[in-house]
Amino acid sequence: MGWNHLDVRASSRLLNDVGESPYVYFAHSYYVPEMQYAAATCNYEVTYTAALEHETIFGVQFHPENQAPSAWELSETL
Repeated sequence: MGWNHLDVRASSRLLNDVGESPYVYFAHSYYVPEMQYAAATCNYEVTYTAALEHETIFGVQFHPENQAPSAWELSETL
């Protein structure tokens, strides 16, 4: 829980305009293990999937509404 940096993968379509290591807010302790469809990862004791994308499916583990102006850039991508 709390604020942490994302490690955005270069191939991410979802996060291609939010910078290399945006600072984002997580409001829970659940996580998805690092996986092949990870668009971004984060590390908090373990590395986990913070955003994923596969074909037309996108998901984020963090709360993009708390990251202005990055949140607006992300919402325009969706």
